[in-house]
Amino acid sequence: MKVNLNPFVEHNPIVAALIQDLALSPTNFKSAIAASDEMFLYPWQELEDQNSDRTLLNYFTLGRAIFNGLEQIVRWHFGEFSQIDRFLDFACGYGRLTRFLIQALSPEKIWVSDIYREAVEFQAAYFGVQGFHSASQPENYHLNQTFDCILAGSFFSHMPERTFTPWMQTLYELLTPGGILIFSVLGEEILPAHVSMPSTGILFSSDTSESQSLDKEDYGTTYVTEAFVRRVVEQVSQGQASVVKIPRGMCHYQDFYVISPSYLQGAQTLNFHHQPEGYLDSCTVDLTGTIHLRGWAVDFNPQGQIEQVEIWSQGQQMTQTHPTEPRPDLREHFGNPNLPLDAGWSCIISLKRLSPEAIVLIRIVNTAGLASIIAAMPIKTLMARQRILNELSRSQNNVQQTQAQLSATHEKLAYLQGHLDHAQQTLEQSRHKLLTTEQRLGATQAQLLATEAALAQTQNQVQAMASSKFWKLRTKWFKLRRAMGLSDNEPI
Repeated sequence: MKVNLNPFVEHNPIVAALIQDLALSPTNFKSAIAASDEMFLYPWQELEDQNSDRTLLNYFTLGRAIFNGLEQIVRWHFGEFSQIDRFLDFACGYGRLTRFLIQALSPEKIWVSDIYREAVEFQAAYFGVQGFHSASQPENYHLNQTFDCILAGSFFSHMPERTFTPWMQTLYELLTPGGILIFSVLGEEILPAHVSMPSTGILFSSDTSESQSLDKEDYGTTYVTEAFVRRVVEQVSQGQASVVKIPRGMCHYQDFYVISPSYLQGAQTLNFHHQPEGYLDSCTVDLTGTIHLRGWAVDFNPQGQIEQVEIWSQGQQMTQTHPTEPRPDLREHFGNPNLPLDAGWSCIISLKRLSPEAIVLIRIVNTAGLASIIAAMPIKTLMARQRILNELSRSQNNVQQTQAQLSATHEKLAYLQGHLDHAQQTLEQSRHKLLTTEQRLGATQAQLLATEAALAQTQNQVQAMASSKFWKLRTKWFKLRRAMGLSDNEPI
């Protein structure tokens, strides 16, 4: 049966860089991921930007983290992986863990089992392990083998109460007398604050599930108390099994339990160590090509601490730093007042030191010698950021110049507008004066016409008088007086 592969893996330089750091043997590491692998699909679909590179980083680093926890338990109980003749990875999925496990234990010694037949067939064909199809109900699961070590990672954290104990019984009965069953559960410590644990010690919810195809009544999300787990183990083993709990042993989230028909050493002799945790909060590139990195790193091991934060590229460590910056928010975030206050870190590196084809890995290392990769960044992306930043800077300069020119134009326009307003005001005043003058001229012309009319009338009257007999007699009389040497008004 041919299985389609995840298209984001092949020829991906980030995957190649991760393999160089995470794999026990990078040259022989099998990196292909099935297209149906829900351990990739579920977190990828949950991301808003569906960033495949970030999902691949989580996929491979979580696979290695689970292997690291398993390796510590195996070395504690068996001494070496080579002491295991038969190993069963129950609810194995498509091999997020198996690709690391086959580099420590021969594939011929590994059995994988899952409800998804395609997952089992993919692992058998690709990794060379033995495959056995699982069942939805424990009474239908019949595997004619016993095993030195059985891992049921993130399986019981999905089982309802009605199948929790039967599945524990089924797996316990597959152990050799000196074998161990390692399983993980969601402890009551991580139960949401607004949810109460029932008196039974188990809480199952069908509202959330990583599976897109399984019945949510059979596969949901389950929280349990330690007392509940111990009661179940006591029941299935008739009180004969040894139990060791490793709080938050699986990726510092789920509790690991190790049970065996034979005596187990105490958890104190295991001296289990957690991997460090951290995050890259910001990555910026300035105009000079300097990369500014800032984030946080914490270690949850008793008396443990972060030894250093390392920046790697192409197999070489470019620089390192230490957490020295206050991050009080992390204490509240993790609900742990004992975390170091100075958990923040920052550093810079120059793009000029890096090849355009390179990948930058950020690793945090604790004093137990365990490392976690918290970021993987292609230099091409950072260079593209710098180009965008340069273009943005040029655009901003152009905008500033345009704004300055626009401001000067606005000032000139305001000046001209002032002159225009003044000219319009002067013109309006001139128009008003002209109108007044025109009105006065009209009145003067009317008066002139009236005067001319009166003058004409007077002239007519004079002419009429001059032509009358009285006027002629009067004229002669005045001439006689002037001849006698008398004025016109002097009496005789």
